[in-house]
Amino acid sequence: MTSIQVPPDYATTLRRLSVRLREARRAHGLTQEQLAERAGVHRNTIQNLEAEPVTRTPAFRLDVVLAVAHALGIRACDVFVDP
Repeated sequence: MTSIQVPPDYATTLRRLSVRLREARRAHGLTQEQLAERAGVHRNTIQNLEAEPVTRTPAFRLDVVLAVAHALGIRACDVFVDP
């Protein structure tokens, strides 16, 4: 899979999303592998979601983000909105 060039403001949004997901995973004391299993995705997907800089935007499919949020027990809107 090739990297996709994204506009700077979009990249910033993805970076924030990455940070929120990583912080939520760590707060729940989960490894990337454990979260992947709970969410029904591959561990590489979690790695790509948490990667900085964000280079693999396909990991940010809405269904994947929703599955990960559900696996973390957080509202999906909390992943997308700044506190």
